[in-house]
Amino acid sequence: MPNELRQLFATILVFGNPTNPMALWDNFKAHLMEDFVHRHDDASIAKALTYSVVNEKLSEHGKTLAMFDIHLPPELGLYHEQVVIDNENEQERGEEMYKQLNENQQEAADQILALALGQSLRSGRKCFFIDGPAGTGKTFLYSTLCNILKGQGKNSIVVAWTGIAATLLPGGRTMHSQFKLPLHLYDNSTCNLNPASKEAETIREAAVIFWDEAPMAPNCALKAIDIALQDIMRSKEPFGGKIMVLGGDFRQVLPVTRFASRAALIASSLKASPLWDKFNTIRLHQNMRTGPGKQEFSQWLLCLGNGDLPSIDDEIDLPASCLTDSDLIDEVFGQEINTDNIDEVASKVILCPKNEDTLQINNKALQRIPGPEKTYTSIDKVICENGEDPSEYPEEFLYSLTPTGMPPHKLILKVGAIVMLLRNLNIKAGLCNGT
Repeated sequence: MPNELRQLFATILVFGNPTNPMALWDNFKAHLMEDFVHRHDDASIAKALTYSVVNEKLSEHGKTLAMFDIHLPPELGLYHEQVVIDNENEQERGEEMYKQLNENQQEAADQILALALGQSLRSGRKCFFIDGPAGTGKTFLYSTLCNILKGQGKNSIVVAWTGIAATLLPGGRTMHSQFKLPLHLYDNSTCNLNPASKEAETIREAAVIFWDEAPMAPNCALKAIDIALQDIMRSKEPFGGKIMVLGGDFRQVLPVTRFASRAALIASSLKASPLWDKFNTIRLHQNMRTGPGKQEFSQWLLCLGNGDLPSIDDEIDLPASCLTDSDLIDEVFGQEINTDNIDEVASKVILCPKNEDTLQINNKALQRIPGPEKTYTSIDKVICENGEDPSEYPEEFLYSLTPTGMPPHKLILKVGAIVMLLRNLNIKAGLCNGT
């Protein structure tokens, strides 16, 4: 994406020592300014914006584009995109969303808003943890608070531990992107944030920091954020005195540590951090996603996560609704799959823990689609660049591999079958007009 390309361009200038920076700029400026071109009719403004953004990235390292003999024509000048926020519209939207909150969510929202708007200092704590299972409306609560704060002229930062979770949040970014956390975290890790940078200024202006899926992070990440915020805010208060709203569910994924024991996993969790005592836990109980007849299964999942279900030799009985006496494919797709209504077929899915199980079920489901089948085989070749003997890797071994995201050696297809088009290296698999 253009923003990542601009970051890469700045990194190359600072650390790559290119022999001709101006030629690099001329060759790739069309790609660097692509998003600005779509937003502005005037190409000169897009070019000036690109220049300004790259300059800001270089300023974090004490450099400018002029130092690399890359100059903007004087007639263009420097532009900065101004984000215009309609406070009244944001306030109305936030109030509409607030009305949709259940009693439990409203109680949480009232506590955070009272503190963020300076109306209350409930028990002196500025740190909250929204504890709720999936479906209890944590993301909707964050969005509601962000809109109300925008309506009051307050900025907020919304981050998540994973990229998938960040895409579900308004203006969401990953923790590593927002706070410049190192990829590998240790107890003495710190954020690569310059207090004089634009990112630090954004954090300084934020009234509240929302952090979703926080239980997935190790406690050393929380410690690094605490140190960074104290440095940016020049305050020894926890997190520099910022209002922190963390959310997640400890019943789900804890920090991933390779080959760690149960004790090591618990020791790396947020609850083992000395900073955990600074947080006021707010619990959400009502599942907002469950429809009629699904409440019982939702309650069963909660009991499973809490460890309240009876077990014999660590085995737990599944609810009858999770079991079937018939063939699984027949249960989901029927005995014959009619591709005339492809949308209905595409709305159903069978999840498998392993690739080999997926291939078996796919091939069985394919038999339920009428018509002849076509078999496509891959052509694999071993190329060794380190002097190894290619004969040590027989083709039969390559054919047996089914890595994630790659098609199998034998790809069986039919006209009308739902197929993901795969393109990876020299491997292509697809279905076009049954050929």
